[in-house]
Amino acid sequence: MPYGVSKLANLQFQVSALDYSQPLGATHGTILTWAFLGYSPWFQFLLGFLETFPGVLLCFRRTWRLGAVLLFPVLLNVVLINFAMDLWDATRKISFFLLALNVYLLATDFRMYVSFFGRLVQKRSQRLGFRGNAVLVVAELVIPIVMAGYWLNNLRRATATTMQPARDFIGERQINSAGTWSVQKMSFSGKDAAPSDRLLLFDFRGRCYYRADNRTLPGTFRADHDRHTFQLSGLELEGDRRTIQGTYRVDGDRLIMQGQRGGEPAEFVLQRRHWGKQLPFSAGR
Repeated sequence: MPYGVSKLANLQFQVSALDYSQPLGATHGTILTWAFLGYSPWFQFLLGFLETFPGVLLCFRRTWRLGAVLLFPVLLNVVLINFAMDLWDATRKISFFLLALNVYLLATDFRMYVSFFGRLVQKRSQRLGFRGNAVLVVAELVIPIVMAGYWLNNLRRATATTMQPARDFIGERQINSAGTWSVQKMSFSGKDAAPSDRLLLFDFRGRCYYRADNRTLPGTFRADHDRHTFQLSGLELEGDRRTIQGTYRVDGDRLIMQGQRGGEPAEFVLQRRHWGKQLPFSAGR
């Protein structure tokens, strides 16, 4: 309840101005979580109500069972956020302990909950009859499966057309600074440019940026993972915006690109810059 009350007063999720002045990629998960959850005052108030109201119900013999049921999804969500976002160790322990107590309360009357939901099904069966109930059960199973399959297929197609061709540039999923590269070498017509403290940034929308000398210059890019080809368009590099296209290869955490700009050879050697946690099966650095 103290956590809930602090949210009702819009006091918990406060972030200092100094934290807001930091680059997003340099912000710790705790600050990101607080900034997100505290962004909307009414949403913070709602979270506080969802924590406080079930807590009040737990205080009375007539309502503690309802309080335990309502609090379970709230606590489960809190625990998952605390662990997923690497929040404070004490916070994770407290939330996990509260969830364990909640599960214990539910377990003490587990048979009653099963009986209650069983009666709901039984009454529905008596009202609809065997055939009507059978149709309803099938519909309840088929409709969610069909809808989930439809959206998963749409998501797969969207991912295949946007993320997969450029995954060597932006990662399997563009999170935690993925797509940020330090320019180790950049040469045109055999002449090396001075790439110190310069970055190339790629995103899943097909945009790219060259950051140097406190300037950020925009452009677009295309990549083909299967053919290992790339194309940079409209990106001003060393005062020239002509299209660069060629082939690339991946060497550990480096990306080596070789091609041409206006018939002249162009070469880049890029290195991953502060890539944080990636997907479990990908090599994040």
